[in-house]
Amino acid sequence: MGAMRFTEKKFLIEVARNAIRAKLENKGLNLGDIPERLREIGASFVTLHKDGELRGCIGTLIAHSPLYEDVASNAVNAAFHDPRFPAVTMDELDSINMEISVLCSPKEIHYKDAEGLLARMKKEYGIIIKKGRNTATFLPQVWEELKDKKEFLSELCMKAGLSPTEWQKKGLRVYYYTVDVVPENI
Repeated sequence: MGAMRFTEKKFLIEVARNAIRAKLENKGLNLGDIPERLREIGASFVTLHKDGELRGCIGTLIAHSPLYEDVASNAVNAAFHDPRFPAVTMDELDSINMEISVLCSPKEIHYKDAEGLLARMKKEYGIIIKKGRNTATFLPQVWEELKDKKEFLSELCMKAGLSPTEWQKKGLRVYYYTVDVVPENI
């Protein structure tokens, strides 16, 4: 999709906030004139913060619908269906800050051993791991909290329901992606 313009980023933030508000008010979502590029198929994550703390985060790894629809759906899911948090209420909506991450298509990291994997990881990458039915991802922003590559991979394995040392073994598929981050306060 390439780098987004300011107006497109602002529109996506409005889509996310309005989608949550429409759900709270039990109304339909009226978006008006949707910019052409936001009608393209895209994948996103919507992250909600309140008082600097995570309040919800849900996303799509593989693009399957127009980006504006994906953002609206993920905003609602982050606000009401993230199992780690209670549903967002109308009283707190104005105190929630949103961030949208627009994902590029994931690409597999081919490696021979744990050291090879560590060598290929970059801090601007979001990482997806898969083993059997177990899958998890961390957005590139997680590097701000988990700066050590080994700790990053161990935490990601545990998020996927795997042993924290699973990344050191054979059979783990690893993918990377980059994001265009759209903060609410642009």
